[in-house]
Amino acid sequence: MKKEKIVKVLSVILALMMVFSLSPMIVFADDLPGELNRGDRKEGLFTKGEEPGVGALGGDEAALYDRVQMNTLIKRSAIGANVSSENDGLHFWEDIRNPETFTHILEASKFFGGGFLKSQSEGHILHLLTYYFRYYRFDTRSNTLEEIKRFDMGNKNVVDMTSIMTDWGQIFVGLGYDQNEEKAFLFSFSPQDESLVEYQFLPGSFYFNAIAYVPKENLLYLVEGKNDKLFAMVPGGDILFEIGDLGYDSYYTYIQSMDYDEMNDTLIWVSATATESKLWTIDRNTGKAGLVGDIGDESFAVFALMPPETIHFPMVFNPSAFLNGDFENGNAGWKEETEDGSPLIIPDSWFGGNPKAHSGGNYLVFRSQTAGKQSVSQTITLPHNADLLTYWAYVIAADSEPTTPEETTIYINGEVLFTGGLHNTLEWNLIDHLSLADYAGQTVEFKVEFISDGSRTIFFFLDDFVVTTRDD
Repeated sequence: MKKEKIVKVLSVILALMMVFSLSPMIVFADDLPGELNRGDRKEGLFTKGEEPGVGALGGDEAALYDRVQMNTLIKRSAIGANVSSENDGLHFWEDIRNPETFTHILEASKFFGGGFLKSQSEGHILHLLTYYFRYYRFDTRSNTLEEIKRFDMGNKNVVDMTSIMTDWGQIFVGLGYDQNEEKAFLFSFSPQDESLVEYQFLPGSFYFNAIAYVPKENLLYLVEGKNDKLFAMVPGGDILFEIGDLGYDSYYTYIQSMDYDEMNDTLIWVSATATESKLWTIDRNTGKAGLVGDIGDESFAVFALMPPETIHFPMVFNPSAFLNGDFENGNAGWKEETEDGSPLIIPDSWFGGNPKAHSGGNYLVFRSQTAGKQSVSQTITLPHNADLLTYWAYVIAADSEPTTPEETTIYINGEVLFTGGLHNTLEWNLIDHLSLADYAGQTVEFKVEFISDGSRTIFFFLDDFVVTTRDD
């Protein structure tokens, strides 16, 4: 079965699973329909944990792996950052087909991880978010680095990043690691308004150390270093599915980097250990890595291709403060809490399309059949010029009076932003009067809570949460 058909099948599976799944899960290649012709590891060539080029490998390690023929690749330039020599800082490759040849262009402290993003309005500017969640602008004309903002993310770090074009501009999708939870997670960052939104954890028993987005497939690809495999997922989805074995020990204890080369239509991956880095292509159909060449005795944790031209990608994320504020990616980004475990973010088809979602096909619904407290919450970073919280609401309520009136409360960091009762509307109404100005520029917990004693039938539908901004 061709990969396009597999992706189509999985899209249907994703749509169903996101309704019921509260945390990401893995779908392994053996469980997928059809044959993927996955990459195979050359068993017995090395033991996990051995240094490359010694031990079971012996001699020239490169001879053990498929070599990428240079005449099959179009010339591409790239920029990267290393962490393990006297020349810490930024480096430039005129031609990645010769990975060992690069130029040191700026001395800087160790980045450890992070990612670059080309500015759409200023072609000579690269945005950079580093390992410690520090946002910089790099000027490629003057080779200067300007720090813009530091995000307080506690004991969390940036591993790798990729970029996605939306109707609101280009944004980062980042792969991070939470040192306290010992889990990888995904987040988004928008240089346009300097907003950062953290969302789902990835499965805790896996170690993801590189990420790249392929726009024409609308898929995120991730290198998983503990088992040396390539995985893929739909942005905002809850399921990762295995593509295949890399055929190389990716050394999960080291941060690595990956990018999508749209000109060569391949994933470009930089593997790293404490003492060296290698450049690879990765086949998205099989997961198999092909060796381009050795970069040398440098450990590169940041690597990005220089775009040859402006590329128009399909919209995936709304880089507003809310992730998935329209619920079209199921419960991704949201924490649902009910006393009986009932889902709150559902397709409108569950009610036969009555009412239909305000936009798309999903919404949030609180209902009296689920007695007690019900809530959804999300940690969001508000832009410095945050103005109003807006959303759409639709209420269907029985004519009888409840024993105890239902109560809806919106909290910001535990403080009440709004509280009130409900009455029949039988149509969508825009709520656009709640000010967020007092919280502008802060990372806060946003929570909507509904309480009912179940004494009358009521359905409270919510959709399209947005944070508006004011002109500076």
